[in-house]
Amino acid sequence: MSSSNPPTSPSTLYPVSIWEGFGIAMGAVVLVVVALMGLTHKAVRNSTDPERARAIAQSIMSYDIPGGSQGEFGLNIGSVKMAVVSSADSTTTDQVELLLARTPIESRARLGYADGESDFSLLSMPGFSISYDIDGEFQATATREEPRALCNVITPVTVSEGTALLPGAVVPIAAVRYEATAVLDEQRHLVVLMSVGEHASITASEVFNSLNCR
Repeated sequence: MSSSNPPTSPSTLYPVSIWEGFGIAMGAVVLVVVALMGLTHKAVRNSTDPERARAIAQSIMSYDIPGGSQGEFGLNIGSVKMAVVSSADSTTTDQVELLLARTPIESRARLGYADGESDFSLLSMPGFSISYDIDGEFQATATREEPRALCNVITPVTVSEGTALLPGAVVPIAAVRYEATAVLDEQRHLVVLMSVGEHASITASEVFNSLNCR
């Protein structure tokens, strides 16, 4: 008596074609891409939320900008925080933009010029501004380094004085830029402060003196 194999169900005989496999793989890729796009969109939306940006800035340092401040941009990724705030009242004589960042020392985040003269390459590019436009780069006519207190630590501060041309202006107006970094509790605190206006030098000094690390 010959033995016969049990009949095979139709489902086990149905082959998955190359194109069907390709379609399944592409579907998975599309789902991943859509998910990443959603996360990216959310991150961009969150980074430009004024209240969130202001909250991040205040979690890095306390500050006092004449006329109040408004958030422009903020990032909070793990132990790295960065935020930009500016003058809330655009009608004030002097306009201020303040960039604050805090990073772990071990990250060795270099935020400086390409030639290594400063600790601020990505955040401190000449003419860099988020809150207002500068027609051309900030033109520094004098730069000096002076010791000042930041987070209760005496640190060298780079002060650049010059001019900037804002939209609608015919003549460049006075502008002052401060750059400083201080290390406190294994954290690197970075400051880029820019003041534009008739009394830019005084305003920049007052805002810088109001900074206090948290």
